[in-house]
Amino acid sequence: MNIDDQLKHERRQLERLQKDYKAKLPDWESRLGNFKNLIDIRQPGANTRLTEIQKQFDLWKGLHDQAVENTKLNIKALEEQLREQDSDNKQRARAALEAMKADMLKSWKQEGGDEARFNTAWPDMEKDILKKRVSDKEADAIEAKAKIRQEKRARLGGL
Repeated sequence: MNIDDQLKHERRQLERLQKDYKAKLPDWESRLGNFKNLIDIRQPGANTRLTEIQKQFDLWKGLHDQAVENTKLNIKALEEQLREQDSDNKQRARAALEAMKADMLKSWKQEGGDEARFNTAWPDMEKDILKKRVSDKEADAIEAKAKIRQEKRARLGGL
């Protein structure tokens, strides 16, 4: 599973934990409130039972809080990995562009051009290279989406 998928998974897990907490909390509050009412009317054994219920609630809440904290830490670590990966990708892309520039300058000089003119022309050439990269990536993304749609149709019996 790649980092993006892991991050999505962890975020869904956090949402589930928060949803579960909101769903179960009223029941716990009701149970605790019922025993507090029994204590108020001096029901025998209510104090002991309330203590037991309070311990169960504290354990449940502690486990829940720990699960939420662990999930948040996982999310933070995955986000940091994504930032590092993005930084590495940018550095590699920049290095590739610099190598391309050096190769193009070499070719330029071999064909009789001078470096000053190359440096003047480079910003436009760089812009064209970057535009091509973006359009290539967009084309790849469109192709990947089409392939996914085609696979889904095939699974659904050609609909």
